[in-house]
Amino acid sequence: MNIVTLGGGTGQYHTLRALMYFKTHVYSEADPIHLTAIPTTTDNGGSSGVLRFDYNIVAPGDIGQCILGFHPKPEEVAWLFAHRFTGGGLHGHTTRNIIVTTALQEFGPTQAALDAIRDMFKLEGDVCPATFSESQVHVQLKSGKVLICEDELYRKDILSEGGVERIWLEPEVECNMRAVEAIRCADVIIVCPGTLYCSIIPNFLVYEIKKALCESNAVKIYVANLMNQRGHIPKHWTAFDHMRCINNYLREDFFDTVIVNAQEPTHNQALMYDKEKVYVSFTEHSDDLQCTIISGPLLMSEPSSTKETAGDMLAHLRASVRHDKKRLAYAIQKALLHSTVRVQ
Repeated sequence: MNIVTLGGGTGQYHTLRALMYFKTHVYSEADPIHLTAIPTTTDNGGSSGVLRFDYNIVAPGDIGQCILGFHPKPEEVAWLFAHRFTGGGLHGHTTRNIIVTTALQEFGPTQAALDAIRDMFKLEGDVCPATFSESQVHVQLKSGKVLICEDELYRKDILSEGGVERIWLEPEVECNMRAVEAIRCADVIIVCPGTLYCSIIPNFLVYEIKKALCESNAVKIYVANLMNQRGHIPKHWTAFDHMRCINNYLREDFFDTVIVNAQEPTHNQALMYDKEKVYVSFTEHSDDLQCTIISGPLLMSEPSSTKETAGDMLAHLRASVRHDKKRLAYAIQKALLHSTVRVQ
């Protein structure tokens, strides 16, 4: 069974960890599972943005998240991949971003660079960006103002100017045919959680990617966001408003199933996200949805503060409002049981 994921950084990482768990602990068919991740490469902020413009490459940040997501034992290599330098010429850069940049320089901006990383670190899936062409996200607001790049978009309260009118990539890009072929061969396509206008929709702006997605007969699953970003998404939006927004860039009936969290975050988690100016999404839905709804408690538990977790390089991901890999894996199983894909 071929499974393809599309998305941004942290949301795709957690979806991949759920799929890795699904592959080894839940799935019981004889047919092996092959995983392909299609990350967004238009980020222009932070370490990823600096490396992108210094070395004329696509943004390495979300690619690096997928590499960690596909590693068989991410906790054991997190000290390497998650390390962020302080001081000196490497200040602010993560090791994983530097690894991706090195490969893109050594092999050129091609799929061969990421295949080399896959083979070196024995990753259990392929990382195939939608494009290796450099391009910027352009967003025209309903006020007429045009924002360029993710960095501008993140810093702007776009709702105060009426929201988004249209979004496009400039210049136009060449697709990565490996990503297109992965979609064409997919039995299951999963759109991961992420920031709509920065992490998710940019992949659909590559024409060949959108065409392959819309023509695909694969089972299509949306793992809905856990949070709404203040200033970007109305705080009353439900998971299904997110889904309808994505459908606008693909086709109206694109998704077969939406996986929705029905668990409230802890007080500490809610306080953390209040500081980051985001709201928790609601889970209510209307009866007119033409898709299957898989709903349940999906949140990762907060880690207890112990000596054992003190050196845990991934503890910050578990302390945040994130999907629990086991719960999400079983939700994906339910989604497939409601589809034409036979899973025991």
